[in-house]
Amino acid sequence: MIGELSPSGSYIKELNSKKEKLEQKLTENSEYIITPISGIVSYRVDGLEEVLTPEDFSNLTEENLETIWNRWTSLEKPEEWFERSPYAGI
Repeated sequence: MIGELSPSGSYIKELNSKKEKLEQKLTENSEYIITPISGIVSYRVDGLEEVLTPEDFSNLTEENLETIWNRWTSLEKPEEWFERSPYAGI
């Protein structure tokens, strides 16, 4: 059996469906800003700088990111913590 109905075809179809869902999430949670000049983009420092490093990007999976997110969001973060945390890391 070959094609979409074969086991490998079904698996590829499932992977494509997952890819489309992930791309949709990215699109929904993205904001694109185009400027005429370059500059520095800075965000509020969230404390995950040592957890999510460029070296780890090749090992990231949806499950890894969900685990990191769940751990981070479960921490108690009073307003004072946000007021003291830096807005940028360069």
